[in-house]
Amino acid sequence: DPHAKITRGETAAVIERFIKNAVPEDSIVIPNIPEYDPDIYIDIAFIGNSFTLTGGTASHLDAIAGYELVNARDYSKTLASLNSHYKWFTSESGKEDLEEIREKVDIIVFQEFGGYFPDVNDSAALMALFGADKEYYAILPFIGPNCNDSSSGIFTPNVGSNNEAFANEKKYYREELGIELIYISNVVDFDISLGLKESDYLIVNDFHPNSLFGYAMALGVYCYIFDEPASEQ
Repeated sequence: DPHAKITRGETAAVIERFIKNAVPEDSIVIPNIPEYDPDIYIDIAFIGNSFTLTGGTASHLDAIAGYELVNARDYSKTLASLNSHYKWFTSESGKEDLEEIREKVDIIVFQEFGGYFPDVNDSAALMALFGADKEYYAILPFIGPNCNDSSSGIFTPNVGSNNEAFANEKKYYREELGIELIYISNVVDFDISLGLKESDYLIVNDFHPNSLFGYAMALGVYCYIFDEPASEQ
């Protein structure tokens, strides 16, 4: 199940079992979830596409946070760009979602179609739509440099994770737009320790991200936003 949850503090062994589609029943926990309180919980909205949606990133983020203080929801439309989302939220069909985000959400995480830098104009338009009272982030969803067997290209970074170009882009988005860029492989890198390749992060016989990918994305977002080391999660 690409939407199955793994609990906080999972070991490399459990992650490896995830890859092999042999998740033991005792690693999927039905938590005792506290009653939701909007005054206590941090509400996080993901707005992207399959990079966050098919791997269950929002559900994994809830699990990593221990189902306490974080309430994450994915508003993504599969294979949609930020421009498409703007059209959705300004349509009659997207009206309910828009009002919910305006009223409840504290943090918004963008993820652009194709995994590239979020479009500047579309990001600004969405931010104006949602309001200035929120924190904004954007994910560059590349898990690590060792995924070099790419057949689809989705794991080939469009910019180096530590080079000057990325530093300049990060500064621009922060100072000009008020968006923090999260380059996932700067925060967590599974493939170095486990020797993973691209196919390990994809649904079997499909090019969409699986639950392991979603977990890595959620771990990167959690550790970046809450300033916690990935090694302790």
